[in-house]
Amino acid sequence: MTAIPQYTETGTARRVGVEIEFIGLDVLSSAELVRATFGGAIKAVTDYDIRVETPELGEFRVELDFALLKNMGAERAQTSAEPSLISQVSEEILAALAQQVTPCEIVSSPIPFSAVMQLDRLVETLHQAGAQGTDDGLLYA
Repeated sequence: MTAIPQYTETGTARRVGVEIEFIGLDVLSSAELVRATFGGAIKAVTDYDIRVETPELGEFRVELDFALLKNMGAERAQTSAEPSLISQVSEEILAALAQQVTPCEIVSSPIPFSAVMQLDRLVETLHQAGAQGTDDGLLYA
């Protein structure tokens, strides 16, 4: 097996985006663990989509892997009107259920191949906080 070149033909560092998918932690806790590992600032786009801008590795997107709930959160964030009680309760129930059956994911911006091993620190931090691979859950087959 040949090694993947570290640089492109033009001499720039080859980059790769990485996605870490897991169960057992919510979006906000996961974003806080990214910040604790790499530093930076947290910006909540919605309750289900949080960005962490790190000094060395750029932006990480932390989100619940559930399009319907992310869309509901985005719609709520774009309006200044208070949601109806039914809408609010429906979203809260859906969110509570989704966090039991939907994985959380952390997606990096493209980082240099030489920096990929730094993600091991994040994986270890997530594991110590209770994150499990999606293969560990009965509902994630």
